[in-house]
Amino acid sequence: MIIGICGNAGVGKSTALFFLKERFGFECIEIDKIVEDVIKNHLNEINTLINETYNIGPLKREEIYDSYFGNGIESSLIDFEYRTYIDRLLFKELIKYKSKEKIVVVDWFMLELSKIFEVCDYRIYLDADYKLRKERVISRGNYASYRFPLIENVSNPENLGRYHLRLDTSQADWLEELKSRIEFNILGKSKVSIVVPVYNQEQRLARCISSIQNSSYKNIEIIIVDDGSTDGSHFVIENYARNDKRIKVFKQSNQGVGNARNRGMKEATGDYIGFVDSDDYIGLNMIEILLKNAIDSSSDISRCRANMCERGSEYIPNKRNALNAKLEVLDSRKKIVHGYINREVSIAVWDKLFSRKLYTKLQFDEALFNEDAKFVWQACLLAERICCSEEKLYYHVKRVGGNSLTGQPFDKRYFNVQTFCVEAERNMTELDGDYSVEKDVFLYNAYAHVIKTYIRDQKKGLIIDDYVEILTDFVNKIFQILFACKEYELFYDLENVLDIIDYMRREKLLNEKRLIKHELPCVGVLWNSVNKELVIETLEELKKNGIYIEKCYCVNMDNTLNDFIADVYFQNNDKDFVVPLKKQCLVDRYESNNINIVCFVQKVNKLVYLKRKKRFVFGENEQLRTEIRSFLKEKISSYVYDTAFHMTDCKAEYIYMKSICSKYDIEV
Repeated sequence: MIIGICGNAGVGKSTALFFLKERFGFECIEIDKIVEDVIKNHLNEINTLINETYNIGPLKREEIYDSYFGNGIESSLIDFEYRTYIDRLLFKELIKYKSKEKIVVVDWFMLELSKIFEVCDYRIYLDADYKLRKERVISRGNYASYRFPLIENVSNPENLGRYHLRLDTSQADWLEELKSRIEFNILGKSKVSIVVPVYNQEQRLARCISSIQNSSYKNIEIIIVDDGSTDGSHFVIENYARNDKRIKVFKQSNQGVGNARNRGMKEATGDYIGFVDSDDYIGLNMIEILLKNAIDSSSDISRCRANMCERGSEYIPNKRNALNAKLEVLDSRKKIVHGYINREVSIAVWDKLFSRKLYTKLQFDEALFNEDAKFVWQACLLAERICCSEEKLYYHVKRVGGNSLTGQPFDKRYFNVQTFCVEAERNMTELDGDYSVEKDVFLYNAYAHVIKTYIRDQKKGLIIDDYVEILTDFVNKIFQILFACKEYELFYDLENVLDIIDYMRREKLLNEKRLIKHELPCVGVLWNSVNKELVIETLEELKKNGIYIEKCYCVNMDNTLNDFIADVYFQNNDKDFVVPLKKQCLVDRYESNNINIVCFVQKVNKLVYLKRKKRFVFGENEQLRTEIRSFLKEKISSYVYDTAFHMTDCKAEYIYMKSICSKYDIEV
């Protein structure tokens, strides 16, 4: 293994080199001596190149050496072709160290300008305050003060993201930090297995494997399972395996990503395991951060976040992530379950490390299309602690057409999620405590995921089979959950899911006759602007809409009408002037304080988001309210806003309205 140290003059490269040699016994390579020997041993060839290219020479060894480092009188010798030639010679010398079992260290300020930068397994960049660096160099007698700026800017800022470790040597404890990072990343005892299932990813596989190989944490094994690829993926795999002993390769006939991952887990020997899809890639220090978080927090699962990359616009990040980013630790069963259903834990396996005590007890369900969700759920039930980092360390490439890793569009296996849901419900029933809310959100997430995936592929023309009946069942289950709940805010992406269901109804992708209608209790208030005769007509209009009226009665509010109005409209999210205006229209304009309370039941199954009210309401309910108000507007010459008819529009508002009526001794 080769550790490369780079940085401008005066940053402490020699100090770091000596420290690593003394503290860990690493062998140190004197790169300047190797450069000098290369030039000496190839003096004639180099002179020939210089003479043919620049018509200069012959030059002495010292002149060529000085020119290579930018100090010679012939500045033209610092040419790309000239440097490249010597770099190739240097590369041949240093590549010999790659096969050695020992760890060697290269200290060179020109490291990243050379081809040998790619040879280094662990790259360290040192930096310090300009003034401090200048003092260090001048105190050594290397350069006069006026010449120091000439040796600046050797490093390219675009390369900083390629270093595994960056240290500010202006800090007093930088050597201690260097020590701890070497001990953890280079000499770490915990082994991490990374499983990569592969199916026909010839074009992107090299980037995936390289990103894992180049990880800052080195004690890893890379288990590649070729799941029956028919392209050139196996040639890519063999090429990498030939040069890296950490790679283990297994071939099998195409059996799906779940089976390939199970095979990888069977072969894994790590203390932790992670999964990387073959067309994705990982950040330079993803494994390091996840493992450190797991160890520091004694967690069985360590999770990060992911960058979502559109295919064709993927990028390799030019940044490193912080080791001490905010970390959330879920340390109770309630927190863990809640973390799963609210997506804090996420249902993907590729953004996590799992401890050995977990993954040896788990299997991917090969009958499920989205086997990740069940695997992570079962892991959550076994885990005592889970840590979640906000850092985006994984790079997930969106598949063309939304296809899975095996290249197949949506199929009926997605509907097997029902079996998983039954199992998860049973799991939560067996847990101590009340998990009724978590059950509802869990089921909603599962069913909503299926219909979202279906519509994604349906709109792309990838759906062949007819799934009308089972999709209708799924939509019915979603509405059963929503109708029974009190807080719609619990349900992720609900507005989008409802839009999808509305689209499915318009496109006749659902059996409309089988969609269940739920009986929604409602309270209506016919304000004092509606006289007795008009009340009777309004009730008839309600009945024409198929409304079953439980009761309607007149209430004399006396002097409490003003307060009653304020309470009724409290939750309406109206502008500040609206409620006072309603009070003025009703209390001041009419002599009577008699109102009519109408209790009725409406059948609903169309939930929509009403932007003006900033909440979810049932579409049938909103339509009824509009029709009744339009009817009354034609009958009442002094109609202002909705000062004729108020109506509850969801279960939560009905419950609220009941409490208001009870406050004024009105029976509902």
